[in-house]
Amino acid sequence: MQIIDLEYLPPLSSMKALFKDTHIGYSLYEKFTRMSFLNRCIIPTANGLTGLSIPLKGGRENNLSMGEVEIDNSQRWQVRHWRTITSAYNRSPFFEFYASSLAGIYHTRYDRLYEWNLELLKWTCFQLKLSVDLTALNDAGESAVGKTEAVMPRNFQRTELIKGHPVYPQVFMEKIGFQPNVSILDLLSCTGNNSMQLLQRL
Repeated sequence: MQIIDLEYLPPLSSMKALFKDTHIGYSLYEKFTRMSFLNRCIIPTANGLTGLSIPLKGGRENNLSMGEVEIDNSQRWQVRHWRTITSAYNRSPFFEFYASSLAGIYHTRYDRLYEWNLELLKWTCFQLKLSVDLTALNDAGESAVGKTEAVMPRNFQRTELIKGHPVYPQVFMEKIGFQPNVSILDLLSCTGNNSMQLLQRL
């Protein structure tokens, strides 16, 4: 079993774990890591790389396990994120094919972070036609076995992560250059059914 972090529309390097095994585990017992992809994703926009961050109850003092972390829904973060996403991808060739089902998720309230990330991961796997069994681990000890190394927003484009990264047409490529290892949503919106083939080259 491959064990992953439940990240928010994760970077491409994190997606590699889904090709290593048909059984994928995720731990809800590990401590939540601040400043990570657990509650943020990065996409290219007209203004450069833009981070979409989910506000959490407890803020910076959050010392809970991943399964306990609650989203602060008093802020209209889903509206802001969806506006940024549609602005970034409404000119991409394939976003229109995903927009309706993805909008349904962004218009649904989720109270816990892991529930939101899990729903988006299931959505992503469905769009990629990737058949995996996603299983919550039963205890904290299991999470140490076969765990993938976490990729962090502060260094997600470091050399070893983007070496051999497939280059594909991005919406704002002419303005800000090609941006490797951004959110899986970027690859889907820009390459559609070719996404799976490109991911397998990572």
